[in-house]
Amino acid sequence: VCAQRGAARRPRMFSDVPDSVVRGGTPNFGVFNGVPGDVDLRGLRRGLLAPLRFKKWHHFLIQSPEVALTVAIVDLGFLRSAWVRVIPRPGDSFEVEARGAFTPCQVAANLRASESFFRHRRLDIRITHRDDADHHLQVAAAGIDLDLHLAGSSPPLAVVLPLPGDCVLYSQKRPLTGSGTVRFGGQEITLEPSACTVLLDAHQGYYPHRTDWRWATAAQPDASGGCLAFNLTANQALDPENHHECALWVGDRVERLAAATFRVPEDPLQAWTVASVDGAVALRFEPIGLRQDNTRIGPLKSWY
Repeated sequence: VCAQRGAARRPRMFSDVPDSVVRGGTPNFGVFNGVPGDVDLRGLRRGLLAPLRFKKWHHFLIQSPEVALTVAIVDLGFLRSAWVRVIPRPGDSFEVEARGAFTPCQVAANLRASESFFRHRRLDIRITHRDDADHHLQVAAAGIDLDLHLAGSSPPLAVVLPLPGDCVLYSQKRPLTGSGTVRFGGQEITLEPSACTVLLDAHQGYYPHRTDWRWATAAQPDASGGCLAFNLTANQALDPENHHECALWVGDRVERLAAATFRVPEDPLQAWTVASVDGAVALRFEPIGLRQDNTRIGPLKSWY
């Protein structure tokens, strides 16, 4: 990954953090450097089909010099799924995934004094949310055990974005440090806060039937004990120059970046390039793996 520094850019302001993401039945659209008091969007739509249109997930990207992992719990309304993917450095990656229409699953909206879980015979994930910046993540699966405490002082990036078709999403991104252990392939690795970063992605919302999304993110510990991290997206948000999730974290500060553009080749395993429209960011990614999914349940389909 290469980054470009020194390009001139104007500061981009955050919106004032609201008490709730919904007020009087209307979303409080904006980009915030704090978490609103109530982030539950479920009351925006009524009717029998509304629960099938409401999507929510938690995703954790865990990075250390020895191994990287992704852990996710996803509730699509008509299907619950989860996975843990292990990417040794070096070594071949492997994954345990499970799904079901009635699998016990909970994806907490507010990450304060709450719990998220996915319980399946192949994969058990439990997340205790003590606070927005204090979580305990436990994963038990065939050949994989993870016990990780997540904490940090980096501020969150929270957004409420308008999407086509009267749709809306809420997302919270935050870099954290991790401490704990992971066991796989007959080895045990101790993860230390000085070398282990975790990027938390909490999402919920009503999405268009066809959704086009690009996302790039990474983090590393910095000398102050915090994180140096970035998050770049290109999505279907209305007014994409202002409504996006592009940000840079340096220690205990978060700054908004300009909107990003992605150039993804027809073969997604070839190099990607990502740049901000003001020239302040220029990145090149060399893929080392591919994850995709194609699920159909009757007339309902999820593909990515």
